[in-house]
Amino acid sequence: MATINRKRTFYSGTLIPTALTPDFDGIPQSLRGESRWVLWRLERKGNSWSKVPRQTHGNAASPADPATWSTFEAVRQAYVTGTFAGVGFALGEGYAGIDIDNCRDAVSGVVDAWAEKIVEKLGSYAEVSPSGTGLKVFVRGSWPTDLPHMTPWETGDVEVYDSGRYFAMTGRAFRNVEVVESPVGLDALADAFRAWVAERRVKKAKAPRTGRKCGPSADVELRARQYLAACPFSVSGEHGHDQLLWAARILVYGFDLPIRVALDILQTDFNPRCDPLWPMADLERKVREGDAGQFDKPRGWLLDAPNANAPTRHCTKLFGIPEPGVTDATGGGAPGDNAVSHLYSQVHSGFSRPGGVGAPAGVLQQGKYQ
Repeated sequence: MATINRKRTFYSGTLIPTALTPDFDGIPQSLRGESRWVLWRLERKGNSWSKVPRQTHGNAASPADPATWSTFEAVRQAYVTGTFAGVGFALGEGYAGIDIDNCRDAVSGVVDAWAEKIVEKLGSYAEVSPSGTGLKVFVRGSWPTDLPHMTPWETGDVEVYDSGRYFAMTGRAFRNVEVVESPVGLDALADAFRAWVAERRVKKAKAPRTGRKCGPSADVELRARQYLAACPFSVSGEHGHDQLLWAARILVYGFDLPIRVALDILQTDFNPRCDPLWPMADLERKVREGDAGQFDKPRGWLLDAPNANAPTRHCTKLFGIPEPGVTDATGGGAPGDNAVSHLYSQVHSGFSRPGGVGAPAGVLQQGKYQ
């Protein structure tokens, strides 16, 4: 039976984890022919280990910068020097990746049935993740821009990206075929994501009202994204962990956004500006830490704040952590309208607070992934 902490346990130990060594011969020929390759090293960030992308000579690589990518043979030769933990493939230009977390027992190799159904529906190349606790599927296709990149699913999570990310590869095939187009599989997966959002939306709409004032014109998520866009991003070695925690607290505490909404905003808006990119495990941990904190402002205090500049050093006192790179001390609210739109309940109610969130059952029962 899968447990939600398989991957988290693997990357959170005090000793550097031992990732699966790549089987280069197992990687599909279609991917080998692309010059979209990077290497990675496991580096300690706070209480966990992160897969930090690197170039063949050791400098930082970025899944968003083709100038930092290499050929398959170049990363293969660099890997055998023993200075890197693995290799990875930058998604984009028609290549999408599906990361199915916490679905495999690393010791026995048993994969949960719900994950097998997803792989079967996608019908493309799939392999075991470096931790041995998940699967990664590579397809030709794209992901709808109106959907989140992550959803909880049964006892794990499913993430989908078609650009701006790299997937660490092992070549340890779970479904040993070439990478193919999967319009039916991706459409079914997108329907599952939509069903999950709709299900959470209905549950939120039926939940007791909290008495929060809601105006007719403001969109809470949009205001939160605008607010965060004006914040300094996280840079390794420059209080990066503090800045990430501060951003997470702004979203889940200041704007009182549900965990999954805040996590998606950090993934899509904040993380691409960070150097290096944060792994999913760190983003999720910081969001939950931010949600659990106690501060001298009421939860949701930014919802009704008047128009103001981007967040400033007053937040250092509020959240008890430094805010690097911001010197203006006059701000206080969030950009945008100072009312909260009825769209909050319509758009964001599809996401729930942590605990007990399962798969998009409506879609599963209707046979999309049966």
